[in-house]
Amino acid sequence: TKETGQKADEAKKHVEEAIKKIIGMQQADGGWNYWPGADRESLPYLSAYVYWGLIQMQDAGFSVDQTFLDRAYASLRSRLQTGSEYHWRYTEKAQVLFMLSEENPADLGSYAETVFEHRDEVSVYGNAYLAMALENVGQQEKADIVLRELKRSIVPLSPTMSYVTEEFGYEAFLSSNLRSTAVVLLSLLKLDPEHPQI
Repeated sequence: TKETGQKADEAKKHVEEAIKKIIGMQQADGGWNYWPGADRESLPYLSAYVYWGLIQMQDAGFSVDQTFLDRAYASLRSRLQTGSEYHWRYTEKAQVLFMLSEENPADLGSYAETVFEHRDEVSVYGNAYLAMALENVGQQEKADIVLRELKRSIVPLSPTMSYVTEEFGYEAFLSSNLRSTAVVLLSLLKLDPEHPQI
């Protein structure tokens, strides 16, 4: 109907405006922070979310200037090489790896192997990202190992309901049991779509 078409046009306009606003918030180092002009380097986990979202918008047919995506990709790749010492670093790297590998898995294998070797230092949702990243870079055997270990974190509530409990300490990444459950579900849908707890 005409009304439906108008609503679709309005929705498209809102998305296009949102893309422009997000692009306008990109920092000089190629990443993003919580607000424009923040007086600090970009946040890798947040930048990865933004990059992934822009890639999905592009895949949906919206125009996203490739220059900004390339800058974001380069920024995130460089952060994978950073040897920071905070305790959640491998969780962050797992997320960045997955979101980069969804678009371009080339040359990410060695980074994925490093995070795999430190997976006991990675959160539940981080290991869900890691399993998907490992599959994306062609390391299926390691992806299967991580997914098998990940399934142990699933807590059945009833024959038709399950959830995942996240350990404490990842609040800086806006962590919650709900988000962890969602990411684990995503990994199951991608890697084991016949799993009974989906």
